[in-house]
Amino acid sequence: MYINGSNTNRATMNSSGKYGAVGSRQGNVLIFEIKSNEITLEEIYPGFHTSCINSIQWQPGASSFSSIDSSGSLLIWE
Repeated sequence: MYINGSNTNRATMNSSGKYGAVGSRQGNVLIFEIKSNEITLEEIYPGFHTSCINSIQWQPGASSFSSIDSSGSLLIWE
């Protein structure tokens, strides 16, 4: 877990281990491609959350994930 000063965030990897996701303090979702010895930022999704993302989780065996922010907004990303 990562403590960002006011809320607890969580990073997650998909079931294949190829992608990771993390929520930011500003409410952005960041997607990373993970290769051997290299991590590359693939996508940034700004503006969907209005507050700090508290948790993010890939769905088992799927390409979708969910995120929830400190205001209680839950988003499903497909």
